Amino acid sequence: SAVCSVRLILAIYHIPILVNENDVLDFTQIIEGRFVYLSVAGGIQVPKVMGSHATTLAVNLGGFNGKRLKSGDVLNILDASQAFNYNTVKLLPKMPLNLISLIKTKKIRIVPGPEYDWFSEDEWQKLLNKPFHLGKHIDRMGYRIEGPMIIFKPENLLSEANMNGAIQISRDGQPIVLLADRATHGGYPVIAKVIISDLGTLAQWPQHKPIHFEKVSLNDAWLASAERAEVVQGIYKSKPWEILLHTRTMANKIKRFF
Repeated sequence: SAVCSVRLILAIYHIPILVNENDVLDFTQIIEGRFVYLSVAGGIQVPKVMGSHATTLAVNLGGFNGKRLKSGDVLNILDASQAFNYNTVKLLPKMPLNLISLIKTKKIRIVPGPEYDWFSEDEWQKLLNKPFHLGKHIDRMGYRIEGPMIIFKPENLLSEANMNGAIQISRDGQPIVLLADRATHGGYPVIAKVIISDLGTLAQWPQHKPIHFEKVSLNDAWLASAERAEVVQGIYKSKPWEILLHTRTMANKIKRFF
């Protein structure tokens, strides 16, 4: 629990920093997106459950006693000397902003879903040409999206496997985008699927920003996936977890005034 008010430093320099006991991290002003991800050197020290440190709130499993964090909770982390090689001191090279930002794009790319032919051309035009917005009910299971009513043919659908990123159309004509904690199967027709490389973008989509969908080919979807994988692999190969600054430049400048 050692962090300082470094939101500005992180946003500008994109470098790991050394934080001390009783420092405080302030993320009260998110400039872009919906969430902030904090990577702690050595990881947060919680027991592994089924090979993972993650939390599944729906069944109170894993993570920090299987529950949502609240004020006053204390998470154990490694001391810096345990997490880092102090002989390694170098600056993290600045990454191009287009690789850091997830929501510069204006459209979410999709491919046709298994029930694409349950929807007329007019309904497809609604999906592709009308703006949608995130609804009030959004979580890791899925994002409910509000917009024009999309109508499908009045038939019953047998339950089928749910895909990550599938866009189901519920009985009220509103889309639901299924995400990581989705149920294993469902019975709403799937008009389309968000391509893998855009799922992270949608997850970070601001509540106020309109969502526009764009249909692409399967080949374009695979190419986009390969490009994103190459970016992630490049970050991994740079081994940012081995990078550490012994001191904070701004802190040293402030000391000069005293």
